[in-house]
Amino acid sequence: MCGIKTTIRYALLLILATTLGACKTDYTIQSPAEGSVHTSEPEFLTIGYQKQPSSLPAVTLNGFDIRELFVLSDAQASAPGAAVGPYLKQGINRFHVAPPAGPRITFIYDTEGPEIIVLNSRVDSLAVIEGLGIDEMGLTSLSVNALSADILGLNGFSVSVPSDQVYTYVATDSLGHTRTSHYAPLGTLHEPAMTVAVSQEVIDTASGELMLALSDFDLNGLLAGTTLLDGTWTGASGEVYGPEILLQAVDLTADSAGIDLENGNGGLIHSSSRLVSQILFRIHSGFLPPLELVANTQVGPITMDADLQLAVSNQTLDVEISDFIFAMGEVSSSDVPAPFNAWVEDAFGALTAIIGGALSPQLEFLFEQAVPLMLETAIKNSYTINIPDYYTTHNLAMSLQLGDVYTTETALIASLAGGSIPVEPDAGVSQPTAGVVFKPDPLPGANLGGGQFGFSLNTNTLNQVYASAYSAGLNHMNFVDGEVQLGLPRDDDFGGDGVTKRMLVNPVAPPQVHVSDINGAAALRYLNYGLEVISQTRQADGSFADTLGVRLTTDTAFAIGLQEDSSIDLFFPYAPQYRIEATKVADGDWVYGEAADNANAFIESVIGLVLQQLTEPLANISLPSFQCVSFAVTDISAVGGDRSHLNFAGGISLNTEICGQPAGTDLNNLSYARGAGVEPACGTDREADDGLCYESCGENYVGEGDTCYASPQADIAGETLLIASLTGEGTMPAPVGGKPDKCHPRKVSENGLCYDLCDEGYRGVGNRCVARQKPVYSRAGLPPADVFSGRCPAGQEKQGGLCYTPCEPGYEGDGALCHLKTATYERGPGAIPSGCESGQVKIGQRCFDPCPTGQVRAGNRCVVVGNESFNRGPGQRPDQCAVGFELIDDRCYRECREGFVGQGAVCVPADTLAVSR
Repeated sequence: MCGIKTTIRYALLLILATTLGACKTDYTIQSPAEGSVHTSEPEFLTIGYQKQPSSLPAVTLNGFDIRELFVLSDAQASAPGAAVGPYLKQGINRFHVAPPAGPRITFIYDTEGPEIIVLNSRVDSLAVIEGLGIDEMGLTSLSVNALSADILGLNGFSVSVPSDQVYTYVATDSLGHTRTSHYAPLGTLHEPAMTVAVSQEVIDTASGELMLALSDFDLNGLLAGTTLLDGTWTGASGEVYGPEILLQAVDLTADSAGIDLENGNGGLIHSSSRLVSQILFRIHSGFLPPLELVANTQVGPITMDADLQLAVSNQTLDVEISDFIFAMGEVSSSDVPAPFNAWVEDAFGALTAIIGGALSPQLEFLFEQAVPLMLETAIKNSYTINIPDYYTTHNLAMSLQLGDVYTTETALIASLAGGSIPVEPDAGVSQPTAGVVFKPDPLPGANLGGGQFGFSLNTNTLNQVYASAYSAGLNHMNFVDGEVQLGLPRDDDFGGDGVTKRMLVNPVAPPQVHVSDINGAAALRYLNYGLEVISQTRQADGSFADTLGVRLTTDTAFAIGLQEDSSIDLFFPYAPQYRIEATKVADGDWVYGEAADNANAFIESVIGLVLQQLTEPLANISLPSFQCVSFAVTDISAVGGDRSHLNFAGGISLNTEICGQPAGTDLNNLSYARGAGVEPACGTDREADDGLCYESCGENYVGEGDTCYASPQADIAGETLLIASLTGEGTMPAPVGGKPDKCHPRKVSENGLCYDLCDEGYRGVGNRCVARQKPVYSRAGLPPADVFSGRCPAGQEKQGGLCYTPCEPGYEGDGALCHLKTATYERGPGAIPSGCESGQVKIGQRCFDPCPTGQVRAGNRCVVVGNESFNRGPGQRPDQCAVGFELIDDRCYRECREGFVGQGAVCVPADTLAVSR
């Protein structure tokens, strides 16, 4: 098992170590010498052996496997120093053969001056800064913003300088090597902090979100039951004649939807759909049952195009969609036999008008809502990083403001300025007022790297997250039996009453991340000075007392990647490197120098767990994403002039599990809409009069309201007819009346249907009233001028630790977003016009002029009646539905399919309804 290359996390490495410890090795390290000091690359790294192997086992330098750099000979294998140079680091280097059990040595590589660690800083008009210079060859001199610092014992320093936005340190060691470092106050905004680039392919894949929005659009619920044609009229005895055509059901299927990027700042939005409907043709023939036919129709393609314009307004994304163009395709149907084909053209014309009138504003509204949502996930706004543990939640604020956005024919590119701050700094922690490591090297634009996406992260952003976590006390931890409590104050009851031991972690400075380039790949270095790890046991009085304490410096590489949700994945691919600076026993003083064996054993057993927890703040950064799209990183590179920042690039995949429905969901088992319903009728055994149903008056009588009047009769040519005074000339056929085409005075006609009026400031879109103002807009969140007091300037409000300009009237703020308090509201389904012209009367479904004085209406005629009359009772509401419909709450709804039960306009699974009851 010797020579296994470990690529797992350190927790698993500990399990392997017990097995690997028994392995033997035939290798020796001949050069460099243990503890040697090198001011340039060693001439060779040499491995000796008694017998030349066919290949070397794993050979690591500072954790990187470099075996491929070695050339084998009879007695040794050598790698030239120039080849291993990229893997060397300042300070102690670890050279290891056949880890973890094989031989290893450490040597010093020193070509630069000391690395600066700021431990304490107090900033007013003066910045008083204390810290350390880390260098194996010591700290001999230091200047901060060109002012000399006092050098203290153990490589410490102290300096007072005027407060500034950047503090520049020039440190020198005993070899005369110098290093220039920079620190900036916590809360400094970096521009850019993040850059984003997504290809047209990503936009196309993410357009599945637009397809979902189209597929969820319930056109059936909006239009089912609408009358397309009403050519009926009523006979003298209430019998009905003529054609009637209803839209029974309509289903919209989205074929495509997307955004085609163009050079500049936008592109073209487009969609294509097709429609299938069921149309009921019904011909009435007096008292005989009506003749009915259901015809299936297809409409398509139905297309929508619009212009997309992106801009930056008040440091946030502004999406404008304009110039909507809507087009209806042809209507086709299966053969409609006689006698129905006489009305097919009228039915299709009405169908086109109603569908187009209803669908066009709905699609426009849909894109106005869905497109900005889709794009804003890729261009992040300010937000709060929530880092929960078992009992509490610790919040860091991420301030991001959009600096620029533009498009090419193949990509969307954006850059954002910003940084991170703690929402609530912890007073018990020495605050890094001037103590966040800073790289002045500008972050370049994101690089696609030949893939479909790319985004770059400013190393300053990563270090600000760490400094913010430290400022909030988040890096202080309490471990009990593998569980961890984050932050201060610690809970002595954490883990329960039976806890007898625990481990505390006390960092004395924020961790740091440093990025460099090694042969075209990004190498990440994780530095944590003064990490105190203390073992405690519970005393008889319930308190805890120290048993062993270790103060150490970790200086190790860690790996970074992306998880499926586009969050950062951080881990240590091999044993973390550390150096014990001091130890203490019980409540004694810290003792510097060689570490005791028990201190080494203690740290070996816990260091991986501790460091993995310290990476958590970075793992909670929300990176750009698209709904339904997962990013797969194929390349992580160091970018910028100094190669000090990170760029991620890679491919994409469609992730159905984050698209609103669980994977494998059977859409046939979901509730569905069955239309808005239609008004019921009176049926053939009753007659309609002014919207109510009355019993027939019987032979020789005509009805008007609740009264039946005797009608005079005469025998003409052997037939019994009503002697009627006709409106118009007596020889003209009886008028059939007009179709109701008026809405109630308190309703409005839109797209051929009647709706409730919308309130002022709102426009009608089908069954909703939509605000003419934007439903949501972004605002930039800025850190308080004094991060540690948290006070915002006058006229701004504080949310999530950041300062925002108050939202406009009518809006309420939720972090970086201002939501319109009432963006839309329901106004009910539309109904076919049912009103007649002023002065007309409604008989059944037709409108007639009133009869002259002294006459009453008998069907579609006005007649002179006798003096005899009787009351036939009050009228009843219509309650008869056509075949295939059911009456619910005074409306006729299409019957649900088998296994479903109707609840108003929705059909729900019967078993779901049974469970809910």
